Amino acid sequence: MTIVGRQDEGEERDLVIREARSEEIPGVARLMCGAHPWTYFGYGEAECAARLRNPRLTLYVAEQDGTVVAFAQINPQGSFGGVWIELICVDEARRGRGVGTALIGYVTETRYPHANIYLTVSAVNPRAQALYERLGFVQVGEITDYNFAGVSEYLMRLSRGPRREQYRTHL
Repeated sequence: MTIVGRQDEGEERDLVIREARSEEIPGVARLMCGAHPWTYFGYGEAECAARLRNPRLTLYVAEQDGTVVAFAQINPQGSFGGVWIELICVDEARRGRGVGTALIGYVTETRYPHANIYLTVSAVNPRAQALYERLGFVQVGEITDYNFAGVSEYLMRLSRGPRREQYRTHL
């Protein structure tokens, strides 16, 4: 799928979003372990690659000019009967330019338009939390010591309605 960014100044153009190929995992892992918040938590390349190779999850990449600039890892059968965005990362040099918005839009509007969608965002990543809120996610909880002692994760939900209604309408 090709998404053409808006013509606003600073927006990315000709962004291609698609499922990742297995041979791209090492490069995606380098992108992940070199970006906040994973640098903050000290993730290494091997640990990132192992997380990205989970066969139960779908990995989407956003590329521009043949270079992967972002990714999202999705669990289509996540918690609470909804879709779970397990991981999402945008190359730090491309942040604030519409890449994350386009990638989340692809997941929420194209791939899973009827599902409730959940994610967690670290308290050390307020910029990402602000993006998710701008895109309609609402904080529905806080999990203390979830990934690391002393650091909270905020549980966020993009609601498409009560779970029961989703099952009735989209079976």
